[in-house]
Amino acid sequence: MKRNDIYKIITISVPSAFTIVSNNIFHFLTNNLLLTIVCVVAAIILSFLFLKWAEESNVHNFDENSQGFFDFFQSWYTKQGILYVFCNDLEWLDNDKGKRVLDSIKRKGPKANLFLRNTNGEVIENLRRNQVNIFHIEDGIYSQFRFSLVDNDGLKNIIIRKKEIEGEKISFMETNMSKDPYLLDFAFDVLKHCKK
Repeated sequence: MKRNDIYKIITISVPSAFTIVSNNIFHFLTNNLLLTIVCVVAAIILSFLFLKWAEESNVHNFDENSQGFFDFFQSWYTKQGILYVFCNDLEWLDNDKGKRVLDSIKRKGPKANLFLRNTNGEVIENLRRNQVNIFHIEDGIYSQFRFSLVDNDGLKNIIIRKKEIEGEKISFMETNMSKDPYLLDFAFDVLKHCKK
């Protein structure tokens, strides 16, 4: 092969190769640019939705056994409507601070429905004497969550606690039927299963 032939190959091949490579790079960058833009827009939308949800979700944080903790529950348990509580026990009410909360539940009488793992003890007997409905959660029913619902003629509110993810403070998320209807329906399904 002569030197001129090599130059001809180079002068024909290099521009063609450059055109092919540049077209591929442009196509690659265009596709990835579109993909990148779509991902960024999706991330912004998801962040906005999460922040909106977090803003609408009312989170309550308390130090354990603080006055604010007991005040919150006294206020929650005195809300209008039928009360449902799903937790392990109510031993935390067996002290001077818990007395006001316990009295709030007693005043509900048959409009209070307590679903508990431990249905023994003086606190429970005291509530039974006041016609509070006590249901035993069977060992086969397990949940990491504790929750309480209030149903006021179909206007349902819930507070949920996931003890396993808490830091130094006790945290409850509060929401309602209009914001999280599936969550409330699921919680009522759990309670129905506990009544069987």
